[in-house]
This record gives sequence, structure tokens and C-alpha cells, in this order.
Amino acid sequence: MKLPAHVVNEAQAAVDKGAALLDRRRPNWFTQINCKTLDLSCGCDCVVGQLYGSYNDTFLGRLAGTIFPRWGVRATKFAERHAFVTTPAMDEWVGEAGYWATVSARSKATWHLLDRLWIEKIKERLAA
Repeated sequence: MKLPAHVVNEAQAAVDKGAALLDRRRPNWFTQINCKTLDLSCGCDCVVGQLYGSYNDTFLGRLAGTIFPRWGVRATKFAERHAFVTTPAMDEWVGEAGYWATVSARSKATWHLLDRLWIEKIKERLAA
């Protein structure tokens, strides 16, 4: 499924921002990610999950250098800006579908895009 350019561009910018944050907070993070099992839709196999054991607000707070209230909006916005979860443009595009079959396909496409962009970023770091 082809995603709109603005969705891909926003996701790429968020992955770039997330990787830059990890470079500062957890040097060599990219050597600790298994690209074969990377799955941004899974809390244990996503970037944060592979680095910290699971995806939750506590570990997001460590990356942000703050404490997030449990399941708070601030943590979600932080995760969106750094491509640890789907971005607002992705969510909007998925929501435009209007029926579950397409929503499901669109949702999977956004998660697969994030997986691909993170894997590209990791390979780029490893090759440097």
C-alpha cells in the first residue's frame, strides 16, 4: 500500500529526530537493535523495547530526561515526535479510511513504514 508523501516525510523526520536523541542518550544504541525482530507495533520488539526491555512511559521518560505521568499525553507526544510510535499524520491517514478493512491495512502499512525507516537508519549508523 502506497502511503502519501506527507506521511512518509513526517515519519522520516521523526525517525531522524529519534535516532539523534538516542545518539545523545544511549550511544551505540544501533548495535543493540535486532533488525530481524524489530517491530514498532510490539512493545517488546520496538526500538524502546529492545533497548530497555519494554515500551512504557518510564523508559520514554529516561530518554526524554523527565518523568511522564503514567500513560500521559506528554509521553505519547514525545513518542510520536521521535517515531517510537506512529506519527499524527499516520494516524490521520489511517482514520480517513472510514471502514475497518482499510483501516487495518492502512494501520499495518504505517507500522511497516516505521520498521523500514528505523532499519534503514540502523544500517546507516552501522556502516558509518
